[in-house]
Amino acid sequence: MAHRQEAMQHRRDAMERYRDAGPEEREQMRQQDMARIQERRARHAARVAELRQSWGEEVLQDQAARQELRQHAWRVARLQRMRELAVQGNKTKVVARIDDLLKREATLHEQRLQKIRARLTDAGPMPSASAPPSAPSAPSNPSTTGGTP
Repeated sequence: MAHRQEAMQHRRDAMERYRDAGPEEREQMRQQDMARIQERRARHAARVAELRQSWGEEVLQDQAARQELRQHAWRVARLQRMRELAVQGNKTKVVARIDDLLKREATLHEQRLQKIRARLTDAGPMPSASAPPSAPSAPSNPSTTGGTP
């Protein structure tokens, strides 16, 4: 909760600085914001390309894999923030424990995605959502279904 309040205060301060700034400073702030947005987009595109190369398109289209990627990103972000706070607080033992947790999360994430990939390769190609389901075929031997010939 404190982090959210801190973030809100930071945003209010930024808005106040923008309001108090002159036209040239505002333009510079806008350019910095645009550069930050472009950098974030470039990092995202690079990460997606890396994931496609590592895992393939089929895995990335899987709902369970996408959920795992979201969950992994959330876990890593939390751990990295905790690590930043521990470094600021000069807590070397906590930093070491968080580093171990980050390594463990990376290992578990890899295992989860490998499990999803194995499930997808064992199941074969998934039918597309737009393809109609195939009709069940009639049994070739009526005596096995209990019907009369």
